[in-house]
Amino acid sequence: MFNPELIALPFHVGHTFYFVHGLLRLEPGRLVIECQPVENVLGLIRGPMRTVEIPLRELADVALDKGPFGSRILSLRTLYLHTLRRFPGAVEGVCRLRIRRAHALLADDLASRLQLILSEDSLQQMDEPLSQPQPETKVEQLLKVWDGIRGLLK
Repeated sequence: MFNPELIALPFHVGHTFYFVHGLLRLEPGRLVIECQPVENVLGLIRGPMRTVEIPLRELADVALDKGPFGSRILSLRTLYLHTLRRFPGAVEGVCRLRIRRAHALLADDLASRLQLILSEDSLQQMDEPLSQPQPETKVEQLLKVWDGIRGLLK
């Protein structure tokens, strides 16, 4: 049965000595990247399959830029370096995935869903009451000190 909520977006990342081919999938509460590095010269040597799970709460930013010839470049930035430690080519908590022109509409849809989820999450955090008490003003601190001094003098 077809699930319209499930998106599997094919991508590739090119490097000097190897390519990375994979799928990016949005699941409830997380973004899953399945990838496999392939040696660049002949393409015969394939590395082991890797699965990288990014909890949506650790995703800081999503950007979709236009690439050459109608392709797209999806940039994912995380809050922590360890989130993308298993993804080949991730630098400083950012991975840039190249999307072919044939999958550009799918990439647009996925990027807008991710941006909507991030916006909803930040709005929800703003609505939550602060768990820590507000710091006292200077006047309140001075009154507390004065009350303490008066208590000592009595």
